[in-house]
Amino acid sequence: MWDHFTTVVVNDIEQEFVCCDNCRELLVYRTSDGTKSMLKHHRSCNGQTTLSQKCSNNPVKLTEYFTPSSNSNIPKRITEKVKMACTEFVAIDCRPFELVNGEGFLKMVQSIFDAGRYFSLTSNINIKDLVPSSITVGRHVDRLYEQEKRQLLKLCSEMESFLYCM
Repeated sequence: MWDHFTTVVVNDIEQEFVCCDNCRELLVYRTSDGTKSMLKHHRSCNGQTTLSQKCSNNPVKLTEYFTPSSNSNIPKRITEKVKMACTEFVAIDCRPFELVNGEGFLKMVQSIFDAGRYFSLTSNINIKDLVPSSITVGRHVDRLYEQEKRQLLKLCSEMESFLYCM
C-alpha cells in the first residue's frame, strides 16, 4: 500500500496525514488505525492523475493544500475583525464552528458584503434594517421549499426513467 502514498512531514516531524501519489488527495493516517482508509481510497482512485507532479519523489509541502493568507489584498485589521465576529457569532448563538464554512452562510455573508459596497461609508444603515426577522425567514423557507419542489418535480417528469430508494 505504501507504494501509492507518501507521508506528510512538516519541520522534520511526521504528521498524521498521507498523500495519494496518484491524485494528491490528503488523507488522515494514524498507525493505530492501519491502512484501511488508504486501501479504500486507492481502490476508488482509479488512476485519475492530476496536473500536479507525483508526491513519491518529492516531500509534500503543506502549502500545496491551501492558499497562503499573505497573498491576500485584505488588510490584517479587517481579517481580524471578521475572524472575531465569526468567533463571537458561533459562541453567542451556540452554533457549530463548521457553520462558517457552509455554502449558505458564505452566500449570505457575500450578499451582505455586496450590500455594504452599495452604500457609502457615510451612510447610516442599521444592520437590523437589512437582516430579515426570523419570521420572515421562516415564511421565505416555505416559498423556497415550494420553488425547489416544483423544479424537482419538473426535472423528474422530464426523466424517462429513475429509481426511487428508501
